Amino acid sequence: MSRAQHTIRSGFSLVELALVITIISVVVAVGMNMGSDAVTFSNRIATQQQMKIIKIAVENYYVRNGALPCPANRALQPGIDAAFGQANCTHTGTTASAGIVSIVTGTPNETLIGMVPIRSLGLPDYLAGDAWGNKITYVVTKGLTDSGTYSGTPNSLALRAGNPYGTWFPLTSPTAGGAAWIAISHGEDMKGAWPLRGTSAVVACGGGWGDTENCMYANNTYYDMFFNDGTGNTGLYFDDFPVWGTKYQ
Repeated sequence: MSRAQHTIRSGFSLVELALVITIISVVVAVGMNMGSDAVTFSNRIATQQQMKIIKIAVENYYVRNGALPCPANRALQPGIDAAFGQANCTHTGTTASAGIVSIVTGTPNETLIGMVPIRSLGLPDYLAGDAWGNKITYVVTKGLTDSGTYSGTPNSLALRAGNPYGTWFPLTSPTAGGAAWIAISHGEDMKGAWPLRGTSAVVACGGGWGDTENCMYANNTYYDMFFNDGTGNTGLYFDDFPVWGTKYQ
């Protein structure tokens, strides 16, 4: 056997090399998808736990102060603005672009929308942002933020719940014990979310019905349902993580 013949027989043909590269590419792609899914799952679990901590902190604030906390200004940033994460009952506007938004201003149903007042709750700054690096939205009935009066429509935020199949139904309503406050992580799609180190929303509000309601601020209606990736019906997409509470007596 000649040296040339030996070299040819012991090497790989172009077809064989192409097949090996294809197999490696498939394995790498599968591994990357599995890694991405693991990160996504981890982010959801971390955010769920974070929202539970915030809920407990809001309840503890009421016990200490006899009223609910006002939101903090979403346009402020940690490490830059001294008032970051501090409760502020003065709204800065009535549109979604404001750092603290007032809805139905001057009525018993008036609500304030901003970010979770993380420092006023006694929590570390890093809990102000979810696992995707965005500020946690916080909405509260304004009349319940004053310990001197603690008045206004008891639970002015109407909540709607749903299942993965697109069936929506009233969870609560203002006249039947609705929510007094709600905190929302806008999830992986970040629709309507404000970055932890940013001064405005970078992803426009939109998505499924519930996802949109939770960031459009056109009314006092919010949604709480199971995760839905929109497969088969993009209108049902929902990846938010809300926690909420009724008026404490």
